[in-house]
Amino acid sequence: MYITVSLSTAPYDKLGKIVEEIDKSEADAIHIDISDASFFPPLIFGSKTIKDLRSYSKKPFDVHLAIKNPTWMIDDVADAGANSCTIQWDYCDYPRLTLDRIHRLGMKGGIAVRPKTEIPDMSYARDRFDFVIVQTTEPEPSYQFLPYMAEKIKKHKSLARNKGLTWFMDGNINMDNLDIVIRSGVDALVIGSFITDADNIPKRVNEIKDKIREIQKNM
Repeated sequence: MYITVSLSTAPYDKLGKIVEEIDKSEADAIHIDISDASFFPPLIFGSKTIKDLRSYSKKPFDVHLAIKNPTWMIDDVADAGANSCTIQWDYCDYPRLTLDRIHRLGMKGGIAVRPKTEIPDMSYARDRFDFVIVQTTEPEPSYQFLPYMAEKIKKHKSLARNKGLTWFMDGNINMDNLDIVIRSGVDALVIGSFITDADNIPKRVNEIKDKIREIQKNM
């Protein structure tokens, strides 16, 4: 199972050290959310964050642009060292144009869909993106995991038009909900504080991967 570690809730003053610890782990990538606070609070990170952290890890950086009309920022993200870039489907006026630019700059492209949004028929842009991130929380104080999102993934992953897509789940994933997450058929996970708050990040990643293998064995 592909795991990318989100930095969105990690303390700013420890980002370098945390990225170094992730680099030592069996995690597959590092996930950086860039938010303008119009989609979810708070205002976090920017292309400079990517550039400043790039030397701390050799793992891929996947960047989620949770901003309105993200096209203008694609070049900056690529120049800073991102390996993939996700746009918020709800907030992008021209997905084909933006995703095409992401690919032309050498990055993989993805789309993210927030919980309240029904996953649309994205066939007209299907040749422009590689993966879908289904978000499983809203920005309430508890960032509560919404289990019905697992059913949304099951439903849409089975559709012929979505064949070959990689499906990510992102939002307050931990040991308590890992079973329902894996049984949804998801291909990859974005996990934040459950990993970055751990005293031993490599050990926590190993524990998650061991638990995933146990669940898959019993499916």
